[in-house]
Amino acid sequence: MAALAAFRDGWTALRTNPALLLGGLFVALVVHVQTVGEGAVSPAVSVLASLGVFLAFPFVAGGFTGMALGAIRGGDAGLGEFARAGRTYYLRVLVAAVLIVAVVIGVMTLSLPITFVPLAIVVFGGLGETAWFGAVGFSFAVTLLTLPAVLLSVFFLQFSLTAVVAEDVGARAALSRSARLVRRNFWSVVGFSLLWGLLSGSALTPESLSEAISLDADLGFHGAWSDELSVVASLVVLLLTTVTSAYFYTVYTAYYVRIAEATPIETERAAAE
Repeated sequence: MAALAAFRDGWTALRTNPALLLGGLFVALVVHVQTVGEGAVSPAVSVLASLGVFLAFPFVAGGFTGMALGAIRGGDAGLGEFARAGRTYYLRVLVAAVLIVAVVIGVMTLSLPITFVPLAIVVFGGLGETAWFGAVGFSFAVTLLTLPAVLLSVFFLQFSLTAVVAEDVGARAALSRSARLVRRNFWSVVGFSLLWGLLSGSALTPESLSEAISLDADLGFHGAWSDELSVVASLVVLLLTTVTSAYFYTVYTAYYVRIAEATPIETERAAAE
């Protein structure tokens, strides 16, 4: 089974290529900056953090994927590959990420007219109470269907950024490649996504420390969290986040490699011609 095999591949790659931990550190730092920005009181700090994450994310995503591919395929998995892949695929990864966001926004936007048109007809048409309840019920149903539509969009496009680096293709081709692979391996991807999301979501993140410190302060136990202990705890959490990021994103890349090898992109191109 490709999903379970990918977790073994990730462990093997990380064990034989410890340099992946350095790539995981960059991923953890980006996550940490995002967490700081979300919890910042100052709007300026929040904006700067968001801008930093926006600019750094394509480089880090492309760089780490390049490292992971090197480790999985028996090639270069050092920081040199991280820098090369980050530079080479920066713009394409950025465009692919923007296109995914645009698709999600488009799905949500398309649901708005369907949601509000019936209500507008009832309000401005002076229809009765029965029509009003019917319109409200219809709009509520459309709203409930919007969330699954958004999730399905993300589900089918989830491998787009990986495809940019693994297949050396453009942003639009990467989105198409991701959607086709998910369609061909639907139930396998469902199982992998649930398992990967559950395990990676339960891993320790910088948010864990922030929540713990905030809760401690709210309860009035200021002495239990000295400044020195907070610094040490931050470093420990960053270390753990580095390890878990390196492992789980290597697993993610390994799974893509497994399902992509079953249907090489050259085969798809030949079939399209």
